[in-house]
Formats: sequence, C-alpha cells, structure tokens
Amino acid sequence: METNNQTVREITVIIIDDNDQTRTRFAELLERINFRIVWKQEIKEAIAYIMQNKPDVILLNAKHSQFNSYALAQKIKNNETIRNISLIMIEANSERLDGHPEIQKCVDEFIHPEASEAEVLKRVQTSVSLMGLRTKSLNFEERVKQEVTKQIQLLQAPQENKQSHARDIIHRLCMVAEYKDEDPAPHIYRIMNISSIIAKKLGYNDEDVERISFASLLHDIGKIGIPDHILVKKGPLNGAERRVIEQHTNIGSRILSGVHDPVLKTAAVIALSHHERWDGHGYPKKLKGTDIPIEGRIIGLADAFDIITSNKNYKTALPLDRAFSMVKSAKRKQFDPDLVDILLKLKDEVTQIKEKYKDYGESLLITHYNQMKD
Repeated sequence: METNNQTVREITVIIIDDNDQTRTRFAELLERINFRIVWKQEIKEAIAYIMQNKPDVILLNAKHSQFNSYALAQKIKNNETIRNISLIMIEANSERLDGHPEIQKCVDEFIHPEASEAEVLKRVQTSVSLMGLRTKSLNFEERVKQEVTKQIQLLQAPQENKQSHARDIIHRLCMVAEYKDEDPAPHIYRIMNISSIIAKKLGYNDEDVERISFASLLHDIGKIGIPDHILVKKGPLNGAERRVIEQHTNIGSRILSGVHDPVLKTAAVIALSHHERWDGHGYPKKLKGTDIPIEGRIIGLADAFDIITSNKNYKTALPLDRAFSMVKSAKRKQFDPDLVDILLKLKDEVTQIKEKYKDYGESLLITHYNQMKD
C-alpha cells in the first residue's frame, strides 16, 4: 500500500475467528491491500498476542463458537494496556444490539460478514485512524498532566493562601481549555453560576457552594485531549467520533487526579461524573441514581441545560421555555428529580444568568480572573 509514492507502515490486524469461511475471506481482502494478518482461534492465545504485540486492529467474529465475543470485547476495553486498540466486530445484525449500550461502547465498528472489499477497507482504515487519534490524545494528556502536576506540587508546599493558589490554577487551566472549544468562556461561567444557585437551594454552606461552583469550571478540561476536528465538527458525530469525545471524562479525571486541595478534588469528581445519567445509561461508568456524586449530578444538569439553550456548531439554541420543558420531561431519566424541581423553581435566576453571560467573547476568562484576584 503506497501513499504519495512512499511505503507506509505495515498495519497489523488480528482476526479472532473460528469460522474458516469468514476468516479466510477477511484475511484475503486485507492481505490484498498489504495489511499484515494474524489469525488466532483460541482466546488465551489471542489475548496473549494482543498484550505482547499491540496490533492496530482487532477483528472479532460475534459468533465465535468457543466463547462470548461480547464478553471478550468488554474485557479488552476494560484493560488499560490494550483498551485503545481499535476493535471491529463481524456481526450480521448489529441493529439487534441497539438496546445494549454497554456493548455498543466497547466496539468501535461493526461490519457485515459479507461486506464489500471497499467497505472492509474503509472500516479498517477508519479504525486505524481512530487508534492514532487515541494515541495522540493520550500523549497530549500526559504533557498536560505533567504541567498540572508542577502546579499542584506548589499546593503541597507551605503557603499563606492555598485557596487563592488553587483558584489561580483553575483559571489558568480554563485559559488553556478556552482554545479547544467554540464558546468556552460564557458556557463555563453560566454553569458556574447555575450550579451555585442550585447548591445554595440544596442547603450547602457558603464554603461548599464556592467549592462546587469553582470546581465546575473544569468539568470539560478533558477536552484538551480530544482532536480538534471532532470538537468543531459541523453536524452530528458518528459512532467512532462519539466514543472518542466521551473519553474527555476519563481524561479530565486523570489530569486532576492525585490532588489534595478540596476544590481540585471536587473538580476531578465532576470531570468524571458529569455525563452520568439518573437511569444508569450515561458514561463513563454507567452509574445510576444516587450512586452518581451529587456534584456530578448538579453540574450535569447545569451543563445539559446550557447546551440545550446555546448555539453550537452542530445545533441551534432552543428557547428557554422549551428547554425547561425538556429538562422536566427528562426527570428521573437523565436527571436527578430533586435537582430538576429546584431548577424549575429557579427559572428567573437561571434566565438572568443566561442573559448576563450571553456574549462576553474570548476575554471573559481573563476579565473574571483579574476581578477575582483584586
């Protein structure tokens, strides 16, 4: 396989299949386009090879006679060492899995056993690109983590005002994230203020209200590890792109992990849990009900409401009245019912927040930061 007259790196695909017909067909198709094919029938041999050699793509037959292929897919995706390897499932009827989001999330692509050569090539190349994006994301995340660690180490040293220093770190991180999203400054400050009034209504004291509201600023910090072309894509994301962007929760949590400052600890919790759903169909851990940290539930509601009522590159804003109705209809499904009731009682305050932080532009973070320091 050649690109611009230069031989590209050989792509390795491991086929885990005990069906001679499908295995031979896919192997021949991929070998014709110069992919290196490895075939394994036994599950122990397959896992051992994957762990040792880190192939580019795993091609797994859904109807393997010796084991549950979906259980194996989940095992692979739950293993930190190999979870980023792209996994394609050979499945004749992937639509039957629509009601199983846990399976959908552990498979990057589904492909029909009789797919054309062009379709096979497209799916495999897409999966190879996806793995490359994940690798770049992890490398970028590691660099950010190192920089954040330097700042956090300062928090461990004796200081006169650690709270002020924590806020300084938060705002600096927000300024970094500002360049990775289309409308970050107004968005994060609307969420900060909406979460603040919800927390107050829940009866939190001033210190905890401030802790939650300041931590909310970093809810999407993990997006700095997501490729730009996915973040700013016009129109809806496809399945593979959706799975990449969902990783911002894990990325954010890892960036903020290991800190002792209460605001940053809360920020790590929020980063990980703000896309969980009350009914258990959220991500990344599929937590349900009160198993979701209250901070994640608060920011999850504020975040979703603000997105509904904001213009994005893939959608137009809904009117506030309609947005409140949508939130009410998602009560006990996506959102904590008690928090929905509180939000509905705070309609006037929320409307004022939406208007106040409507169009501050790029300088809002710096302006707000300077005001907090004064």
